[in-house]
Amino acid sequence: ILDFDSEGRLVGIDIDHASKILDLSRIEVESLPITNLLIKQE
Repeated sequence: ILDFDSEGRLVGIDIDHASKILDLSRIEVESLPITNLLIKQE
């Protein structure tokens, strides 16, 4: 799920339960203006 603010900017990506379907051990992104990055290992 992609979350956008009122001006159409991407503010969040939600991938709950995606690891049950996909291998998320590696995620590549390109050209995202990331100001904060949170990585959580369970």
